[in-house]
Amino acid sequence: MLPTQISIKSYHIYSYTFLDDLSCVKAPHDYFAYEEQYKIDDAIRLVSERFKEYGWEGDGSIGIIWLPPFVDVGIEDTWETCIWHVKQQNNGISFLACDVPLDFKRLKAQNEEFAPSDIVANLIPISIIETCVNWFIKAVNDIEKEFISSISFLADSFIGDITNTIKQNLTAHYQNVLVRYFQEFLDECYLKILIEAIDNGNPHKIKLRKAQIKVDPAYYLPEADDEDEKEVINSASTWFTIKGLITDMWKAYKWEPFKSKADMLFKSLDYTVNADDFFEIKKHVIIRNCMQHHEGCLDRDSLKQLGRERVEMKKEDGMYSIEVWQPIKITEQEICSLCELLKKFANEFHTYVNQRIPTVHYMSKTTQQDAPTDG
Repeated sequence: MLPTQISIKSYHIYSYTFLDDLSCVKAPHDYFAYEEQYKIDDAIRLVSERFKEYGWEGDGSIGIIWLPPFVDVGIEDTWETCIWHVKQQNNGISFLACDVPLDFKRLKAQNEEFAPSDIVANLIPISIIETCVNWFIKAVNDIEKEFISSISFLADSFIGDITNTIKQNLTAHYQNVLVRYFQEFLDECYLKILIEAIDNGNPHKIKLRKAQIKVDPAYYLPEADDEDEKEVINSASTWFTIKGLITDMWKAYKWEPFKSKADMLFKSLDYTVNADDFFEIKKHVIIRNCMQHHEGCLDRDSLKQLGRERVEMKKEDGMYSIEVWQPIKITEQEICSLCELLKKFANEFHTYVNQRIPTVHYMSKTTQQDAPTDG
């Protein structure tokens, strides 16, 4: 995935001396050939800026190093990892950027001493979910702007019945995207919570629900650095890696129903969500499911989940109702209302998490200044 203005600031940056064989490094335009050229150029620019923050002097060609999933980098075990790389020509230092930590012994050893004072001075503390919130609010803002622009273009370009048909398709599409992004936001927040609770020793007493996964300790055997360590590991079949456990718990979470997801996340932090606001969000999650699985009609089970006999929706001059098995029509007012509601929820949840779990992460001051808040 190409880095964005927000995501690149949370990338992990390393230096390494020396990488002599660069035959494995691929040009970004070749590696991301499916992307539009201007997007690749923008990503290269963003990566260049990060490298310069860490001492790169601007010479050398930026490329991509590809790591297969079995290298055990990142969380997923089916997706590869790409590392942005440039080798400075005057002294041979390589600079590396990756969206996940690179937990390699030699790389870590070289970077423990690499902490220029000007970089440290530019770092500020953030909450454990701040990057998730920044990404999500920016995504919602972008969708809202794109939706309003599309509706405006439609109003100026078409007349007659076809206008209503296109508008319905547009609102259904953007509603689907917003709900999907919200689900992904919950997923990413829960991953941060898992890492904090399991990998960081749970100093803030996060209350994780018992994982609905089958834990096989033999599956989580740790990596060994030498033959003596391998012998110890082979004789201790009860050991397992924390990374493997977090991965499996996160995968299981992503398959949970929406209500279970919300409960697992909120209860782990003792968070009390605004009931009215969350009902509206849940309403849109259920509507999206009806659009996908019930031919765009509101089924009885969905109403039962909401505890309602009908669903109330916003329109230009007030409200309208959708009853059981009636076709679902989503207005532009409902989409704009959902955008504002999602941003409000993200900000309120972020405020709570920041108080519930003291800051343990850092980001650059520039990123913090550029990060969206409430749109």
